[in-house]
Amino acid sequence: MVGRVMRLIRRLTLWVRFRSHEADLADELAFHREMIERDLLARGASPADARDAARRAMGNETLARETARGIILQPWLEALWRDGRYALLSLTRTPGRRVYALLAVLTLALGVGGTAAAFSVTRKLLFDPLPYAHEREIGVFWKKTDWRHQEFLYIRGRVPGFQQVALYRQRDVTVRDGDAPTRLIPGISASVELFDVLGAQPTLGRGFQSGDDVQGAEPVAVLSYGLWQELGSRQAVVGTRLTLDGQPHTVVGVMPRGFWFPDPSVRVWTAEPLNPEGVSWNSTLIGRALPRATTCTQWPHRSPDSSRCSTSASTTRRSGTRQREPSSRRCAMT
Repeated sequence: MVGRVMRLIRRLTLWVRFRSHEADLADELAFHREMIERDLLARGASPADARDAARRAMGNETLARETARGIILQPWLEALWRDGRYALLSLTRTPGRRVYALLAVLTLALGVGGTAAAFSVTRKLLFDPLPYAHEREIGVFWKKTDWRHQEFLYIRGRVPGFQQVALYRQRDVTVRDGDAPTRLIPGISASVELFDVLGAQPTLGRGFQSGDDVQGAEPVAVLSYGLWQELGSRQAVVGTRLTLDGQPHTVVGVMPRGFWFPDPSVRVWTAEPLNPEGVSWNSTLIGRALPRATTCTQWPHRSPDSSRCSTSASTTRRSGTRQREPSSRRCAMT
């Protein structure tokens, strides 16, 4: 692979010095022809006979130039360069064609750029596997109104057919590290079960643990791999303080490269202090089903809200993020 790259670099270098190479090639052919001519003159041939014999011995010099040029520069690349230069000169020869050429180039650039951007987003959201263990066991619970902390605390650990459930919400935060300027980054505030539900483990430190989401607990944060790199890729980052929204948070872990939730733009996850009397606006409930569970037919009795569970399979796209709901594990609250 390295040898091919080096050969390509040498060919491109000679291509840039094309005119100089052509002159060197002509001088080399003339030198060989002159040497043959001198040898014939030394043998007693006349100058005219020696010159004609030397030309015959050298053969077709034009073919020799083409052959040498083809060794250095591929013929198709040279033809492409000549055709492109001719087309460019033809388009820019008159003012009207110049405008047409500019519009054509801009249209092609916008089309290619838009197509590439759309493909990259589509591939990330639709075709690449989700960065979670056993993703088909993960389900999202939908409710007509916002989830309250009181509701989540009531059903926590009591949802039939699910190993665990977690509550999370979007929380964009300002971040400041040392003397660096403050900036706004996308974040998620969640209960301590989030990473267990996703089946994800940090590459440095730990995830959330019991007690991190209790009222009055020390604020903790888990960094994305990208944010960790932006902060200097320090191996000793775990245990340090990071100011989020003006409040110091203890960094307890760093997620591995390639992990994201609920979308790749999220840079940090913080523990959500659960308040039994509070309302968690725009919150979502997510859970991991038991391996052999196919439905969740009963909910805990005397729940704060009546509930039901549907067994339809679906894939949900919400606010530009991807959240896949496994077959027969989409729960709806009323």
